[in-house]
Amino acid sequence: MKKTFRILGAMALCAVIAPAFASCGDDDDDNGDIDVPETMDGTRLSAMNGSLISYDAQGRLVSAASPYSFQIDYAAGKLYLGDDEDEVMNIRFNGHGYITEISAKWDYKEDDEHYVGSGKMSFSYDKNGHITGVSTESKEKVTDDEGSWNDTYKSRTEVKWNGSNLSSVVTNGEENEEGDVETWFSQYDYSYADEQNVFQQMPMSISGSYTNDDDYMLMAAAGLFGKGPAYLPNSIDVKINNDGHADTGTVSVAYSLNTNGTIAWERFGSYQYHWVYNNVSSSKAPAKVKAEKRHVRDFFVKKH
Repeated sequence: MKKTFRILGAMALCAVIAPAFASCGDDDDDNGDIDVPETMDGTRLSAMNGSLISYDAQGRLVSAASPYSFQIDYAAGKLYLGDDEDEVMNIRFNGHGYITEISAKWDYKEDDEHYVGSGKMSFSYDKNGHITGVSTESKEKVTDDEGSWNDTYKSRTEVKWNGSNLSSVVTNGEENEEGDVETWFSQYDYSYADEQNVFQQMPMSISGSYTNDDDYMLMAAAGLFGKGPAYLPNSIDVKINNDGHADTGTVSVAYSLNTNGTIAWERFGSYQYHWVYNNVSSSKAPAKVKAEKRHVRDFFVKKH
């Protein structure tokens, strides 16, 4: 599900946009000796809406099992979708354990169409560990019974911070199908009350504005896309323009917190997420992942 459906579904707005641009920052790749996200009062996120999360002996997130299903092989720098070794992406981290790049190639057939292509997403961070942007680009050749054509896709997102709070996420994107160009724009402006985000967790209401898949939102909640804001946002003003079709609206965000200040549940629009934690000392071995068939292509191209 694309991120715009995640946040704008609450307002019944129909637009599909995807991630984008990154500015400079603390992005040095280091897939070997990397830090792991800090624990929260001796606990780590262990489940989210039925998705069970597992860590290795070094405290690194290694898998999530249904409905968000993936596995990370840090030594090989690979991200597997479910238990399908054919659906694999390359993944890179900086020395703080934040994801800096995800890339993949694909060659598969679906119905009467044959897709051959490649894509890359790049993520950047500032010196405070805040994500500052994402860039996405892909190109592919599509063949069907009537012929073939080339399709390119690119988008840029700038994530802006006002001190220790995220203020806005702005995306511009373009898809070019043999000269037929479609553009889109989105802007998410965040407002805050006085609800402190004690452990600087990354709320789903924020990660859904700069990522394009539930898997990435779950990784963000586990700390793989940097630190969250100092306070929890309570509303989002949204502007969308999808190839000339504009919409605006406001989404309210609500939370319940545990006694130690971690997020217990989060709700925006019709979406609600339940955050579950385990003590670090009781972390279990990685769960075996079983999931529906998915294609890496879906992470890099715009869905129609």
